[in-house]
Amino acid sequence: MSVLGIDPRSGRALLLTGYVAMVGIGASYGIGAIAEYGLLIPLAAPFGLLCIAALIWLAPKAQLIAWAALTAWLLAPTYLGQGDQEIAALVVIVLLCLLGVFVSPWFLVAAWVLHPLWDVLAFRDLHGHMEDLPCACCIYDLIIGAYLAFRTWRGHFTAVGTPQPVSWRQGLRRTGIAVWVGVLLLVQVVLVWFGSGQGWLTLAAAAAGLAVVAGLFWLRPQAQSLAWVAITAWMGMTYAHSGAWFEILVFMGIMLVGMLGYLTSPWWFVVAWGFHLLWNFLPRETDHHAAHATMGHLGISPAASATYDVIIFAYLLVAVLAGRLGHTQQELMHSASVAARLVNAELQSDVVGGRRRAVRVSST
Repeated sequence: MSVLGIDPRSGRALLLTGYVAMVGIGASYGIGAIAEYGLLIPLAAPFGLLCIAALIWLAPKAQLIAWAALTAWLLAPTYLGQGDQEIAALVVIVLLCLLGVFVSPWFLVAAWVLHPLWDVLAFRDLHGHMEDLPCACCIYDLIIGAYLAFRTWRGHFTAVGTPQPVSWRQGLRRTGIAVWVGVLLLVQVVLVWFGSGQGWLTLAAAAAGLAVVAGLFWLRPQAQSLAWVAITAWMGMTYAHSGAWFEILVFMGIMLVGMLGYLTSPWWFVVAWGFHLLWNFLPRETDHHAAHATMGHLGISPAASATYDVIIFAYLLVAVLAGRLGHTQQELMHSASVAARLVNAELQSDVVGGRRRAVRVSST
């Protein structure tokens, strides 16, 4: 049974996505509150254990992806704004997250285990309670790193993908596609940053939209749909930096609709971008904080954001009508074939195991 084309499996994926997003946002607010009360060091260990408790119940594949997302959300931008070296650290951590998902979970372990070295070795100009952040991070990082290392060592986590086990070649190819999406976002960041400084933000937004479309056009339909999930979620954060709860809820809603675009029908991408195109015109106090332009978000100019949105909306509309998005019939048949082989392998394993048990019983 399905509702609006959402079957039970897709519904569970949406609920898990929303849950992980709430964990990440809640953790961000939690860190801010802890820092405000000067409790970063005393509560570092309980906070790390709380994060583990929030995700430990997830299935292995879902938990690995959740940890990668949480790592990119919390660990990568920890000291952003403290110098160019922190941008380089962010890039390295995001790359380790991608490698941890597609190649080997040990890369994700490395991100958490090695981050304490970065906490204590790099020079930063921290003030007030934030002076305790490096020490608190060391405690927090090592607790989560130890947990991830233990679960990986026990074989709980394996690289995501089919067929299993995933080869390094397959994993690196998938990582390369994910990195390419990151490069397109970086191009957008550069264009928006430059355009905001020169007073050409609307023109820069148009160039960013065309660059994203051109960069994703050549991908296969399934890979392109997955890439649009990331781009759509990034777009959803446009006004969420204001901290207003309704903007955060809109961000989460757009992210979930983007997931629907991959799980069910690519028309949901069209819905997400069409909605955000109209959302730009909601009367609001525009925040011109420079950090928003540095992150590549267009919330500092609703007109520029609408220009960016209309370009991508038009492309998605044409692409969906032309059948260039979603899972092609060949890809669906391949996925079904892989699933069938896995089921057959499990059945054969059960049969062999049953025969062996029968032989042992008869011999006794």
